[in-house]
Amino acid sequence: MAGLLVSTFLTGCPAGSSGQITNEQADNLDFVDEKQVVFVETDGGLIRIQVDGTEKRKIYGSEYSFQAVASDQSLWALGDSESNLFLMYGPGGELHRVSQLDKRSSSVAISPDGLRVAVSRHANFDLAQSARINDDRIYLIDAQSREVTQLKPTSAEWLTRLDWSKDGTALYGSSHDRNFRIDPLSNARETLATFPVDDTHVTRKAPRECAATGARLVMRNDEGVDIHRGEDEVERLVVIEGRERGFHDYQASVGNFFFTESCNYVVFVFDGAVWLADVKTKVVGRLIEGGRTWRF
Repeated sequence: MAGLLVSTFLTGCPAGSSGQITNEQADNLDFVDEKQVVFVETDGGLIRIQVDGTEKRKIYGSEYSFQAVASDQSLWALGDSESNLFLMYGPGGELHRVSQLDKRSSSVAISPDGLRVAVSRHANFDLAQSARINDDRIYLIDAQSREVTQLKPTSAEWLTRLDWSKDGTALYGSSHDRNFRIDPLSNARETLATFPVDDTHVTRKAPRECAATGARLVMRNDEGVDIHRGEDEVERLVVIEGRERGFHDYQASVGNFFFTESCNYVVFVFDGAVWLADVKTKVVGRLIEGGRTWRF
């Protein structure tokens, strides 16, 4: 009876709705006068495409996942469903598997100069749970020779996050309980009170603030995205109506969103697709099916 009640309850839950965009929708992207390149995660893998819909190119297939990329895109680090690590030289280039980290790769970071790859590892999941042991060792990979060296473990903590500093002289690591500054030459480690996000090297960008004007993109709950100019001026950009949440539906109405480099357009994700919005006219157009997106 209890099972029947649960089944009845679940099947009786109303389905949700993504709602709809009420902006004027263009039939094509002829209104976009910019060649900004964005990267889009699709069901078929990662796609590189210009915001005007041209120059579409596949970077890697759906069997791989993004881990890290060099600032000039000359080196990519990819993972797969078994926690293996692959290095790819250039978008869509040849893949090289790093066997020393088979089934163990965790957080991956590429140095600002693109010459070193730092990788933490997780426990061996092939072992019984009682036999799994974590540690905070770090693997350093020479991007050119692919030679692998190790920074010896100092504790039984698993580094779930690893980043390079902006100047490339230090690594920042984070376990479940602590944050560290790590010298990649001496392996000296300093415990930090907080993770230094402002000093981490970032390559993928999704800027919600326009550097030229200071305008900011702000989500309006389930009703779309606004542009905030100064403290008091708020402008509707993307307007969504009819959003209804179903059972356990916690997804944002609009996925990630950001300005293009010119700040004339905003890229945003809605209802399983990537869209462009013209900041001046508020006209929107559909770019490609996909989810998370970013630019360099």
